Amino acid sequence: MTTKIAFTVSDLSDVMTVFEQSYACLTQHTLKKKLPQAMVADLKMAFVEGVANAVKHAGEIKNRGAVKGVWWLSAKSIGFEIYDHGKGFALNRIKPPNPNKLSVSGRGILLLKQVGDGLVYRCGKTRNVLRFTRSLVPHPGAAGLELISEISGDILRQAPLEEIASGLLTRVAELFAVERASLLVYDESLDRLKLVAAKGIKTDKPVLLRPGEGVSGYVFQHGKSLLITDTAKSLHRTKGRRRYKGRSFLSVPLPPLPGQADGRPFGVINLTDRRDGKSFSKKDLALLGVMAGQAAIALYVRALLAQAALDEALRRDVQTVREIQLSFLPSTAPQVPGWDVAGRCEMAASAGGDYVDFIAKGYWLYVVVADVSGHNLGSAMTMANFRSQLRAVLNFESEPGQILAWLNHSLYEDLQVASHFVSCLLLRIDTQMNRVEVANAGHYPPVFFSGLPFMDEAGLVLGIEPDSLYRVMKAKLSVGDGLVLFTDGVIEAMNNEGSIFGLPRLISEVGDGKKSAQVIVDRLVKKAMAFRGNLRPPDDMTVAVIKPLA
Repeated sequence: MTTKIAFTVSDLSDVMTVFEQSYACLTQHTLKKKLPQAMVADLKMAFVEGVANAVKHAGEIKNRGAVKGVWWLSAKSIGFEIYDHGKGFALNRIKPPNPNKLSVSGRGILLLKQVGDGLVYRCGKTRNVLRFTRSLVPHPGAAGLELISEISGDILRQAPLEEIASGLLTRVAELFAVERASLLVYDESLDRLKLVAAKGIKTDKPVLLRPGEGVSGYVFQHGKSLLITDTAKSLHRTKGRRRYKGRSFLSVPLPPLPGQADGRPFGVINLTDRRDGKSFSKKDLALLGVMAGQAAIALYVRALLAQAALDEALRRDVQTVREIQLSFLPSTAPQVPGWDVAGRCEMAASAGGDYVDFIAKGYWLYVVVADVSGHNLGSAMTMANFRSQLRAVLNFESEPGQILAWLNHSLYEDLQVASHFVSCLLLRIDTQMNRVEVANAGHYPPVFFSGLPFMDEAGLVLGIEPDSLYRVMKAKLSVGDGLVLFTDGVIEAMNNEGSIFGLPRLISEVGDGKKSAQVIVDRLVKKAMAFRGNLRPPDDMTVAVIKPLA
């Protein structure tokens, strides 16, 4: 009888939770006794890698919204199937990863083969299937591998490397009944093997070995295990031979981690001085080698989980930046006697570089629409800086051209360092006389409801020259007329056929301008987004409308 449980992974950060839930549902009423922790850890590693393969190579979450599949359990085996809709591949043509190349292609498949007893990938007309199988039939050496379950537990909770190494060494020393053991890991910044855990060895200062130095350095440099049955004979030329009580010595490299481009071992583990005085055997060497390999794989999972934690922290930081940035934008249109004004900004990413604002100073109303190059966290930070500087300058300067000159001079060094520039429209409206003054720093000019562009002379975008000057153009608006301000993300929105939204379409959607400013703004954004269709937005969209009522 085979039990099956379907699963869905909508986000990579949820993969561990999905595993725990699926495994619990699958085994709680089926298994008479729990699976060894080592096997559960291997299943977890395989599941993480299998889902990651569907996400990375087939784009399942991006294109389909989730990775789907089935867990199954029978009397003799357990495993899972993962479905994808990518191009597929021939499993027998996946070559072992080349440690001398930067590409890490094939390392995931290698890991799945190492921790499983069967791996099949079938390409189909409607979907592809990756099937992973792990046998439940006990195999020789299983008792020794039970130790890996405890190591995996430390790693899955992301314990410090020294704690993991110490726990590993203690358990290995108990299994092999040795008095002395050491674990060294390679520190790339020092180009040295560094002692991170030791048993029966007293050290009062850091122990560092060059690759090739001593037994550990030799094993690391050559990547080969070493079994010494008589240290007196084999180590007669080394100064360290008198340190060993027993006559047998084991030294095994921790294999390169998946994704490690240079192919160097992760480190070296050494055992000596068995309590019973006997020599190590080839079976001991093989078992320690298997344990070292399992530990290295577990370290890879630790790296994946650590990266997932960083990604989640970054996601939260991005969300915080987005919330802060949205707080800078006007949540509602300001109430200005005799005027109808509105603005809206739609970000292409979680944090963007567009900005719109309305700032009242007596009977003057300042309207600003700006666009920082790029649409990422850096752009959002630059825009926040721009906003604070603008509001500071407005405390001592009122003329739009002078305000832009002050802003450009003040922001110039920061913009140069960040490799950013800012295009900006700044309007000052005399709300009593219906007069508008416009200063333009490399931005699209505003457009009258009639379709005529505002005849301005645009200066350089902010951040190009430290002493740029900006001219001010003036106009008078009448009832029934108005101005539309926008960023390039609106009129340069592109559809599947490669056509752009364009200025003529924007003017057409404004119509006669009799609708409220908010209605016009929302209509323009909605139409531009609909024109783009399912294409991912390449840029932010910002629109502002001003119109006199009397």
